[in-house]
This record gives sequence, structure tokens and C-alpha cells, in this order.
Amino acid sequence: MQIQDGSGKGYWAKVDSYNRVHTYSTTIKEISDVSTRNENAFSVTTDLYTFNSTNEHPWLYIKNTNANLMLYISSIIYSYNGGDTNHNRTMTKRVYRDVPSPTDRYNDYCQANLNVGSNNTALLTAYSWNGNGDGMEVDISNANYVSTSVVQQGSLTLGDLEGVVLPYNSALLFTYEPEEIGKATISTKIYYNHLRT
Repeated sequence: MQIQDGSGKGYWAKVDSYNRVHTYSTTIKEISDVSTRNENAFSVTTDLYTFNSTNEHPWLYIKNTNANLMLYISSIIYSYNGGDTNHNRTMTKRVYRDVPSPTDRYNDYCQANLNVGSNNTALLTAYSWNGNGDGMEVDISNANYVSTSVVQQGSLTLGDLEGVVLPYNSALLFTYEPEEIGKATISTKIYYNHLRT
């Protein structure tokens, strides 16, 4: 067996006097690989809305309805203007699992394929708050926390959900609770793949 060096030019792998093999490789994030090869990477971004109170607002709901593939969370970007008056207030964001679907004050939300040349669509249910009331109407009394953190003014990409996997029929609910009424949005990047073993 002969091993090529990975340059794409057909050169054989070099072994030096210390018996070390010299190779060349490139690493990319899994979401980029899935987007290129399978066209199964997507973004879901909510509209920019103004809070109606300082109560907790259920903001975004995502459910995997693909019976054959796992849904992986790649990144979440939380954005908040810090309040319409002071612009330096914080906002508590929470993520719940084991939640039912919203029953009111939501919009069906479509996703965008990150491979702009693809017509693939994600097999998921995505609902976002429609701007009425204190967020979507959804029962979180029996839900479980996945994460809780405080977000300050600006946009922040958090890795707290990176690697979270949603099997078939599993869902996540994202909520915001502002210290001061202001504007906010959420953007998430997700992809489908087989369960890694």
C-alpha cells in the first residue's frame, strides 16, 4: 500500500529520518462540510421585535421532524439593544427542552439553506414570536432547562448549545427576559447529519 501526501498532486507521502510521515490536511467545521456535500445546513433567524414588558417572552421554537437524521445546533447569535432608554441593560436568555408546541401569538417560520445553490428544505417545525403579548403562548410548566445566561447590549455568539443534538420529534424553546424594554432577535445555524459514533 502507498499513501499520497494529500496535496492533490499525486506525490507519495514523505517519511523523514525520524520515521515521521509528512502530510498536509485542511480542517473545516462540520456544518461547512454538511452544507457542501449534503446541502443540509440551514439558518433560522427571527424578526426584530420590541418587548411588550419585562416578563419572560418565549421567542423561538425549533422541533426536528426528520425521522432519519439528527438535528445539530452549530451556533446561536443573541442580539439585544440594551433597552430603548438606557441601552446598557441586560437580558436573561433561557433555553428549554421537553416543551409542547406554541398555541398562540406565533408565526410559522421558514429556514434558509446555507448552500445558496440548493433547493433543499429542512424537515423541522420553526415558530417565532409574532410581536403580540409577552411572547408566544406556550406551556413551560413541565419543561427542563438546557441553559441560562445573561446577555448584554449588542450581538453575542454563544457556544452554550454547540453540539446539542435533537433526535426526531425533540424540540427547543428559546426565551428572553429583558431588564428593560428594548429590541431583540435570535439567529441560529443548524444542520442535519447521522448520529456520530
